[in-house]
Amino acid sequence: MPRLKKKWMQPVAPTPVLPEPACDTPAHPNVKQAARHFGTTPAAFRQLAIREGFKRVLVGKKYTYDLKEMDEWWENQAKKGGVN
Repeated sequence: MPRLKKKWMQPVAPTPVLPEPACDTPAHPNVKQAARHFGTTPAAFRQLAIREGFKRVLVGKKYTYDLKEMDEWWENQAKKGGVN
Protein backbone atom coordinates (compact mmCIF):
# COMPACT_ATOMS: atom_id res chain seq x y z
CA MET A 1 0.00 0.00 0.00
CA PRO A 2 1.43 3.39 -0.93
CA ARG A 3 2.23 5.87 1.77
CA LEU A 4 -0.42 8.60 2.22
CA LYS A 5 1.15 12.03 2.31
CA LYS A 6 -1.65 14.57 2.25
CA LYS A 7 -4.05 15.11 5.14
CA TRP A 8 -7.06 14.81 2.87
CA MET A 9 -5.74 11.45 1.68
CA GLN A 10 -5.82 9.90 5.15
CA PRO A 11 -8.32 7.09 5.66
CA VAL A 12 -11.54 8.09 7.38
CA ALA A 13 -11.83 6.97 11.00
CA PRO A 14 -14.86 4.80 11.71
CA THR A 15 -17.81 6.53 13.35
CA PRO A 16 -18.35 5.33 16.93
CA VAL A 17 -21.62 3.49 17.48
CA LEU A 18 -23.63 4.92 20.35
CA PRO A 19 -25.93 2.64 22.34
CA GLU A 20 -29.63 3.01 21.67
CA PRO A 21 -31.70 4.52 24.49
CA ALA A 22 -33.97 2.11 26.34
CA CYS A 23 -37.01 4.20 25.38
CA ASP A 24 -37.42 6.43 22.34
CA THR A 25 -39.05 9.13 24.48
CA PRO A 26 -36.64 10.92 26.85
CA ALA A 27 -37.44 11.46 30.55
CA HIS A 28 -38.08 15.16 29.87
CA PRO A 29 -39.57 15.41 26.36
CA ASN A 30 -40.35 18.62 24.55
CA VAL A 31 -43.83 19.27 23.11
CA LYS A 32 -43.21 17.41 19.85
CA GLN A 33 -41.75 14.33 21.57
CA ALA A 34 -44.51 14.26 24.19
CA ALA A 35 -47.19 14.54 21.50
CA ARG A 36 -45.61 11.62 19.65
CA HIS A 37 -45.53 9.63 22.91
CA PHE A 38 -49.28 10.15 23.46
CA GLY A 39 -50.17 9.76 19.78
CA THR A 40 -51.56 13.24 19.26
CA THR A 41 -50.60 16.51 17.59
CA PRO A 42 -48.34 19.08 19.29
CA ALA A 43 -51.21 21.60 19.38
CA ALA A 44 -53.54 19.11 21.10
CA PHE A 45 -50.82 18.19 23.57
CA ARG A 46 -50.23 21.87 24.41
CA GLN A 47 -53.93 22.31 25.16
CA LEU A 48 -53.92 19.19 27.34
CA ALA A 49 -50.79 20.30 29.20
CA ILE A 50 -52.31 23.72 29.93
CA ARG A 51 -55.68 22.28 30.98
CA GLU A 52 -54.18 19.60 33.25
CA GLY A 53 -51.40 21.85 34.59
CA PHE A 54 -48.40 19.68 33.73
CA LYS A 55 -45.21 21.12 35.18
CA ARG A 56 -42.89 22.45 32.49
CA VAL A 57 -39.36 23.78 32.45
CA LEU A 58 -37.94 26.15 29.85
CA VAL A 59 -34.74 24.68 28.40
CA GLY A 60 -33.24 27.00 25.83
CA LYS A 61 -36.19 28.00 23.67
CA LYS A 62 -38.32 24.91 24.28
CA TYR A 63 -40.43 23.71 27.18
CA THR A 64 -39.83 20.22 28.53
CA TYR A 65 -42.24 18.15 30.58
CA ASP A 66 -41.81 15.40 33.16
CA LEU A 67 -42.66 12.11 31.46
CA LYS A 68 -43.19 10.32 34.77
CA GLU A 69 -45.81 12.87 35.85
CA MET A 70 -47.63 12.60 32.52
CA ASP A 71 -47.62 8.78 32.60
CA GLU A 72 -49.04 8.84 36.14
CA TRP A 73 -51.78 11.19 34.94
CA TRP A 74 -52.47 8.83 32.02
CA GLU A 75 -52.79 5.84 34.36
CA ASN A 76 -55.15 7.76 36.67
CA GLN A 77 -57.32 8.73 33.70
CA ALA A 78 -57.46 5.10 32.58
CA LYS A 79 -58.65 4.07 36.07
CA LYS A 80 -61.29 6.84 36.10
CA GLY A 81 -62.59 5.92 32.67
CA GLY A 82 -61.18 8.58 30.36
CA VAL A 83 -60.41 12.23 29.85
CA ASN A 84 -63.23 14.69 30.51
